[in-house]
Amino acid sequence: MITAAVEVPINSKHHMIHGLIILIPTIFYAIPITSVLGAILLTLYLGGVAISHLQTENPETTLLFFPIYIALFIWSALWLQEPHLRKLLPVIKNKA
Repeated sequence: MITAAVEVPINSKHHMIHGLIILIPTIFYAIPITSVLGAILLTLYLGGVAISHLQTENPETTLLFFPIYIALFIWSALWLQEPHLRKLLPVIKNKA
């Protein structure tokens, strides 16, 4: 049983606001020039989602780890696309 939904009622206006809040960083992430900024903003948002699951003491760990997995996918895709990010965060350091 999800007790957080009973304690904190959410109306449909809040769903629209949350949708717009996540849409803006997603648009930034989709544009190649601002993709790093979009990834940072999406990671901040998803971190807030993970923290809210911790605060409500939700027993389902999949709900806690899902935003973390999405953030890892965002950064791994960006790492593969951006050469300057690979230089900044190398997996294997060159010995040369």
